[in-house]
Amino acid sequence: MIRTLQGRLVISYIGLTVALHMLVFHVLGLAMRGSLEQGIQRFMEQIVEADANFEQAYLNYSTGDFDTDQFYFRLFSPGGTVALQEGPDLGEAEALGLALPPSHRRADTLEVTPGTTLRVVSRRFEDGGVIQAGVLLDENSDLLERFAYHWRLGVVSLAVLAAGLSWWMVRRAMAGVKEVTRTAEEILQGSLEARVPERQQVVEVQELTGTINRMLDKIDWLITDLKYVTVNVAHDLRSPLTRIRGAAEVALRGEPSPEVLHGLAARAIEETTRLEAVVETMVEIARLDSGAAGQLPRELLDPGALMLEISELYSEAAEAKDLSLRIANAEAPWIRVERTMLQRTVANLLDNAVKFTPRGGSIRLGTRKDVGHVVLFVEDSGPGIPVDEVHRVFERFYRADTSRQSSGHGLGLSYVRSAVSAQGGTVEILCPGGGGTRVEVRFSI
Repeated sequence: MIRTLQGRLVISYIGLTVALHMLVFHVLGLAMRGSLEQGIQRFMEQIVEADANFEQAYLNYSTGDFDTDQFYFRLFSPGGTVALQEGPDLGEAEALGLALPPSHRRADTLEVTPGTTLRVVSRRFEDGGVIQAGVLLDENSDLLERFAYHWRLGVVSLAVLAAGLSWWMVRRAMAGVKEVTRTAEEILQGSLEARVPERQQVVEVQELTGTINRMLDKIDWLITDLKYVTVNVAHDLRSPLTRIRGAAEVALRGEPSPEVLHGLAARAIEETTRLEAVVETMVEIARLDSGAAGQLPRELLDPGALMLEISELYSEAAEAKDLSLRIANAEAPWIRVERTMLQRTVANLLDNAVKFTPRGGSIRLGTRKDVGHVVLFVEDSGPGIPVDEVHRVFERFYRADTSRQSSGHGLGLSYVRSAVSAQGGTVEILCPGGGGTRVEVRFSI
């Protein structure tokens, strides 16, 4: 049994080619036989209709020699005796002719022997004479045998040609699949940078290799991101755990006063709360990236009202830094989103704006309608983000140089990207050359 796809396709192609040509042979054979019989019928009718009476027929055919065993001819005198004959004695055919009334004609097909038939046309003249002309037809006639012989040679030649052509075509088509296999073997051996060549001869295989390469890029990115996150988690957890351990060691050393113990406990709770926030944010980002957010209930809400609501929550923090906080809500359609995630998304953006905008600066947030989209934006007059770092600020635990001295763990924008993507939106950071940052969140209408 052939188990390779290449072998099966070649065999199938050969079988289909042979079957198609056998069907054509059968149809052509039937057409040839039908055409031959029609020609014979017209020939015999011309013979029996050529003369008007017995005497003319006798004069025309008395010196003729048909010189073939397949031809049947009879000419009967008005008295019913055989005047001329050619071919085998077939009493049944002769009786059909003699039974005709004057000026009548008939055509008959008689089985002489198994596989052999007689096509005969009979006519009785006005003077009582009878003429018959017929042809013995063999199912295995020489003409059909020669036709079948040459056809078989043609089928064999076409089968060989089809085998070579199909093998070549399938081999070229399967070359891409073999490239995928080789790449997979390289990856299994530890070479995660291996990729499948995308310039393939077959469009479907090229699309497959492109998809596989994108999948490999995604896997490579996930592994790199996992390593990066692991290192940063270890780094960010080490300091709070060290402080908690230090507080515990101080509490165990000597006999501290209740006030000291109270302070150490408060410090431990503060550090624990910070750790919990980091862990919960990481878990939430992982949940969003896994697609679980698609099952959360969504509702229609007014984006302008939501922006106003969140700005009121940060008004005191903005006043404390002498920041100008303005709302710029243009008329925009309602959107269907998960309220809590969108609230937290905007809150993270506004929290970053308040944190990184210098005293006396300004913050503007609001909504607007774009072509086919609703845009929610937050912009500030802070130091901005370096152009070469814009594409990295969404990475987990990444902190730009301008934010190294501020509190935080570098998870806010990572959450924003995951939450917006989970709801079918996009997020973009715009950094003008003169400083400041503008973040836009887009949802399709």
